[in-house]
Parts: sequence; C-alpha cells; structure tokens
Amino acid sequence: MTANFLMGTAAVFDNRRCSLGEGPVWDPASGRVFWVDILSQKVRWKRLADGEKGEFDMPSHVGAFLPGEGATWWAFLVDGVYRFDEGSGDLELFAVFPHSLPPVSGVAQMRANDATVSPWGDVLCGTMPYNPEAFPCAGNLYLFNGRDLTPVLSNVTISNGIGWSRDQSKMFFVDTPTGRVDQFDVDEAGRLDNRRVFATIDSTLGFPDGLAVDNEGFVWVALWAGGRIQRLAPDGSLAGFIELPCRQVTSCAFVGEDLETLIITTAAIDDDANDAAGVTYFFKAPTAGVPSFRVKS
Repeated sequence: MTANFLMGTAAVFDNRRCSLGEGPVWDPASGRVFWVDILSQKVRWKRLADGEKGEFDMPSHVGAFLPGEGATWWAFLVDGVYRFDEGSGDLELFAVFPHSLPPVSGVAQMRANDATVSPWGDVLCGTMPYNPEAFPCAGNLYLFNGRDLTPVLSNVTISNGIGWSRDQSKMFFVDTPTGRVDQFDVDEAGRLDNRRVFATIDSTLGFPDGLAVDNEGFVWVALWAGGRIQRLAPDGSLAGFIELPCRQVTSCAFVGEDLETLIITTAAIDDDANDAAGVTYFFKAPTAGVPSFRVKS
C-alpha cells in the first residue's frame, strides 16, 4: 500500500469559467490544449507556447472533442458523432446515437459524455442520461471506428474516465455512481474482457470522473464533489492527491512536449458562488503521461 499525501496545489491555466468543463486533450501538431464546456456548447483551446486562446461554438451539448488528421476534429454531440473542419467551421454528421432525442414521458433523454481515442485510432465514447437518478443504467459505451457506432458495454449510468495502460493491454473505465475505477483487458479490435475493480473511491473523497494514465502505471482520476485529483498506484491504492480550490473536478490530461503537465478541468455547477469553480488548471507532475492518439480516417 502507498501512503496518500498532498502532492501540491493546482495553478490556473485558463480563467474562462466553464459551466461543465470536461475532456482536456493535447494536440502536439498545433501545440494546443483543447477542452469542452458541455452545457455552454463550446470547445475551448489554448496554445502552450504563447498563451493564444480561442473557441468554437457547437450546435448542441458537446461531450468530447477529439483530434483527427490535419485540421479535422471529431465532436461528440447530443445526437451523434460529427466531423468538424477547423478551417471552414463545417460540421458533418457521421454516426447517430440510438437514443431518444425529443422529450418523451418516461424515456431517458441522453447525451454524449466522455470519449477517448484508442491506441489503434478508434474511439471509445460513452453516453449518459440527463437525469441519471431517474434513469440509472440507461447509457452505453460505444466503439466509433470513423464510420459506425457499435455498443461494447451497456447498463452504464454516467460514462466517464477512459484510458489505456502504457503497454496498451488494459483499459480503465469509470461509471461515476459506482464509485469505482474498473479495468478491462482489451485488444486491437476494441473487444473488452475480464472486467474487474481496479480501485474503489470512498464517497467521502468524492466521485470518480475523468482520468489520465502515466507511463509508470499510475492513474490520475478527477473527483467530482471532492476538490481533488486523486493519484492511484498500479495496485489501485491511494498514492497522493492534488488539491483544487473548487469542488467539481471533472477530468485531466497530460500535455506538452514532455507530457509532464497535467491539465485539469472543473465545473461551476453547484459551486457558482466560487470564482475558482469552472476554471481550468495545471499541475507539474513527477511523471510523464501516456501519449494520446488521433482518430484514424
């Protein structure tokens, strides 16, 4: 077992407040960090070298925004997966989620949530109900291969925290209300097998949300309602934490040429009076992260 200790406090990376900041991703080609403000229907970015900022408006709540080839990006919106051309601003629908969109009494209204590119260029993307308390287990985890959406895991309430081990043989996954970080064996075809518990987070610390994996096998998980990033050792034990000045910590990603800077997103939801809530933060980590990938054509 590894002792849990305060590793330090995160500093401000970008002071634009997000209602629900999520999904930070590093784009080494442009030297920019991207993240989404789901409920404000925005994608935000900031360049590391010079601090230049920008943003894109989306037509609906955007759960994730992932890099493809060149200036092409993939936006995971309420109804489906779109290809976004940064140069023209055009969006093209490629795949539709098989969930209900118009308000129907007694039917869960759904949206996309977290998504991550696999080492083989496919995307694992999750969905969740807008009212998870009323519709538990209504979401799914999908594999998106650049054309089609294939369900790979059902009975998910709030799909979050997807990441791969350095050797690419294991995938980590969070269904937030379970309080767990789970682990699967995974192959190049995206098949998931042998689901087991990697770590259980006591609810007094918060609820697991997005995560990032480093090249020493540690998992860094954001804790919603916990005000921290919790670092987990390769055996799943608590191995240090980063303190944030706000409650709703949503996700994290390793960025920069050395992949040693951890970018941390937060939300202003249920913390509106706190000016630090919804801001995006950074922390200089003691280890480098596992590289991210681009969506294959």
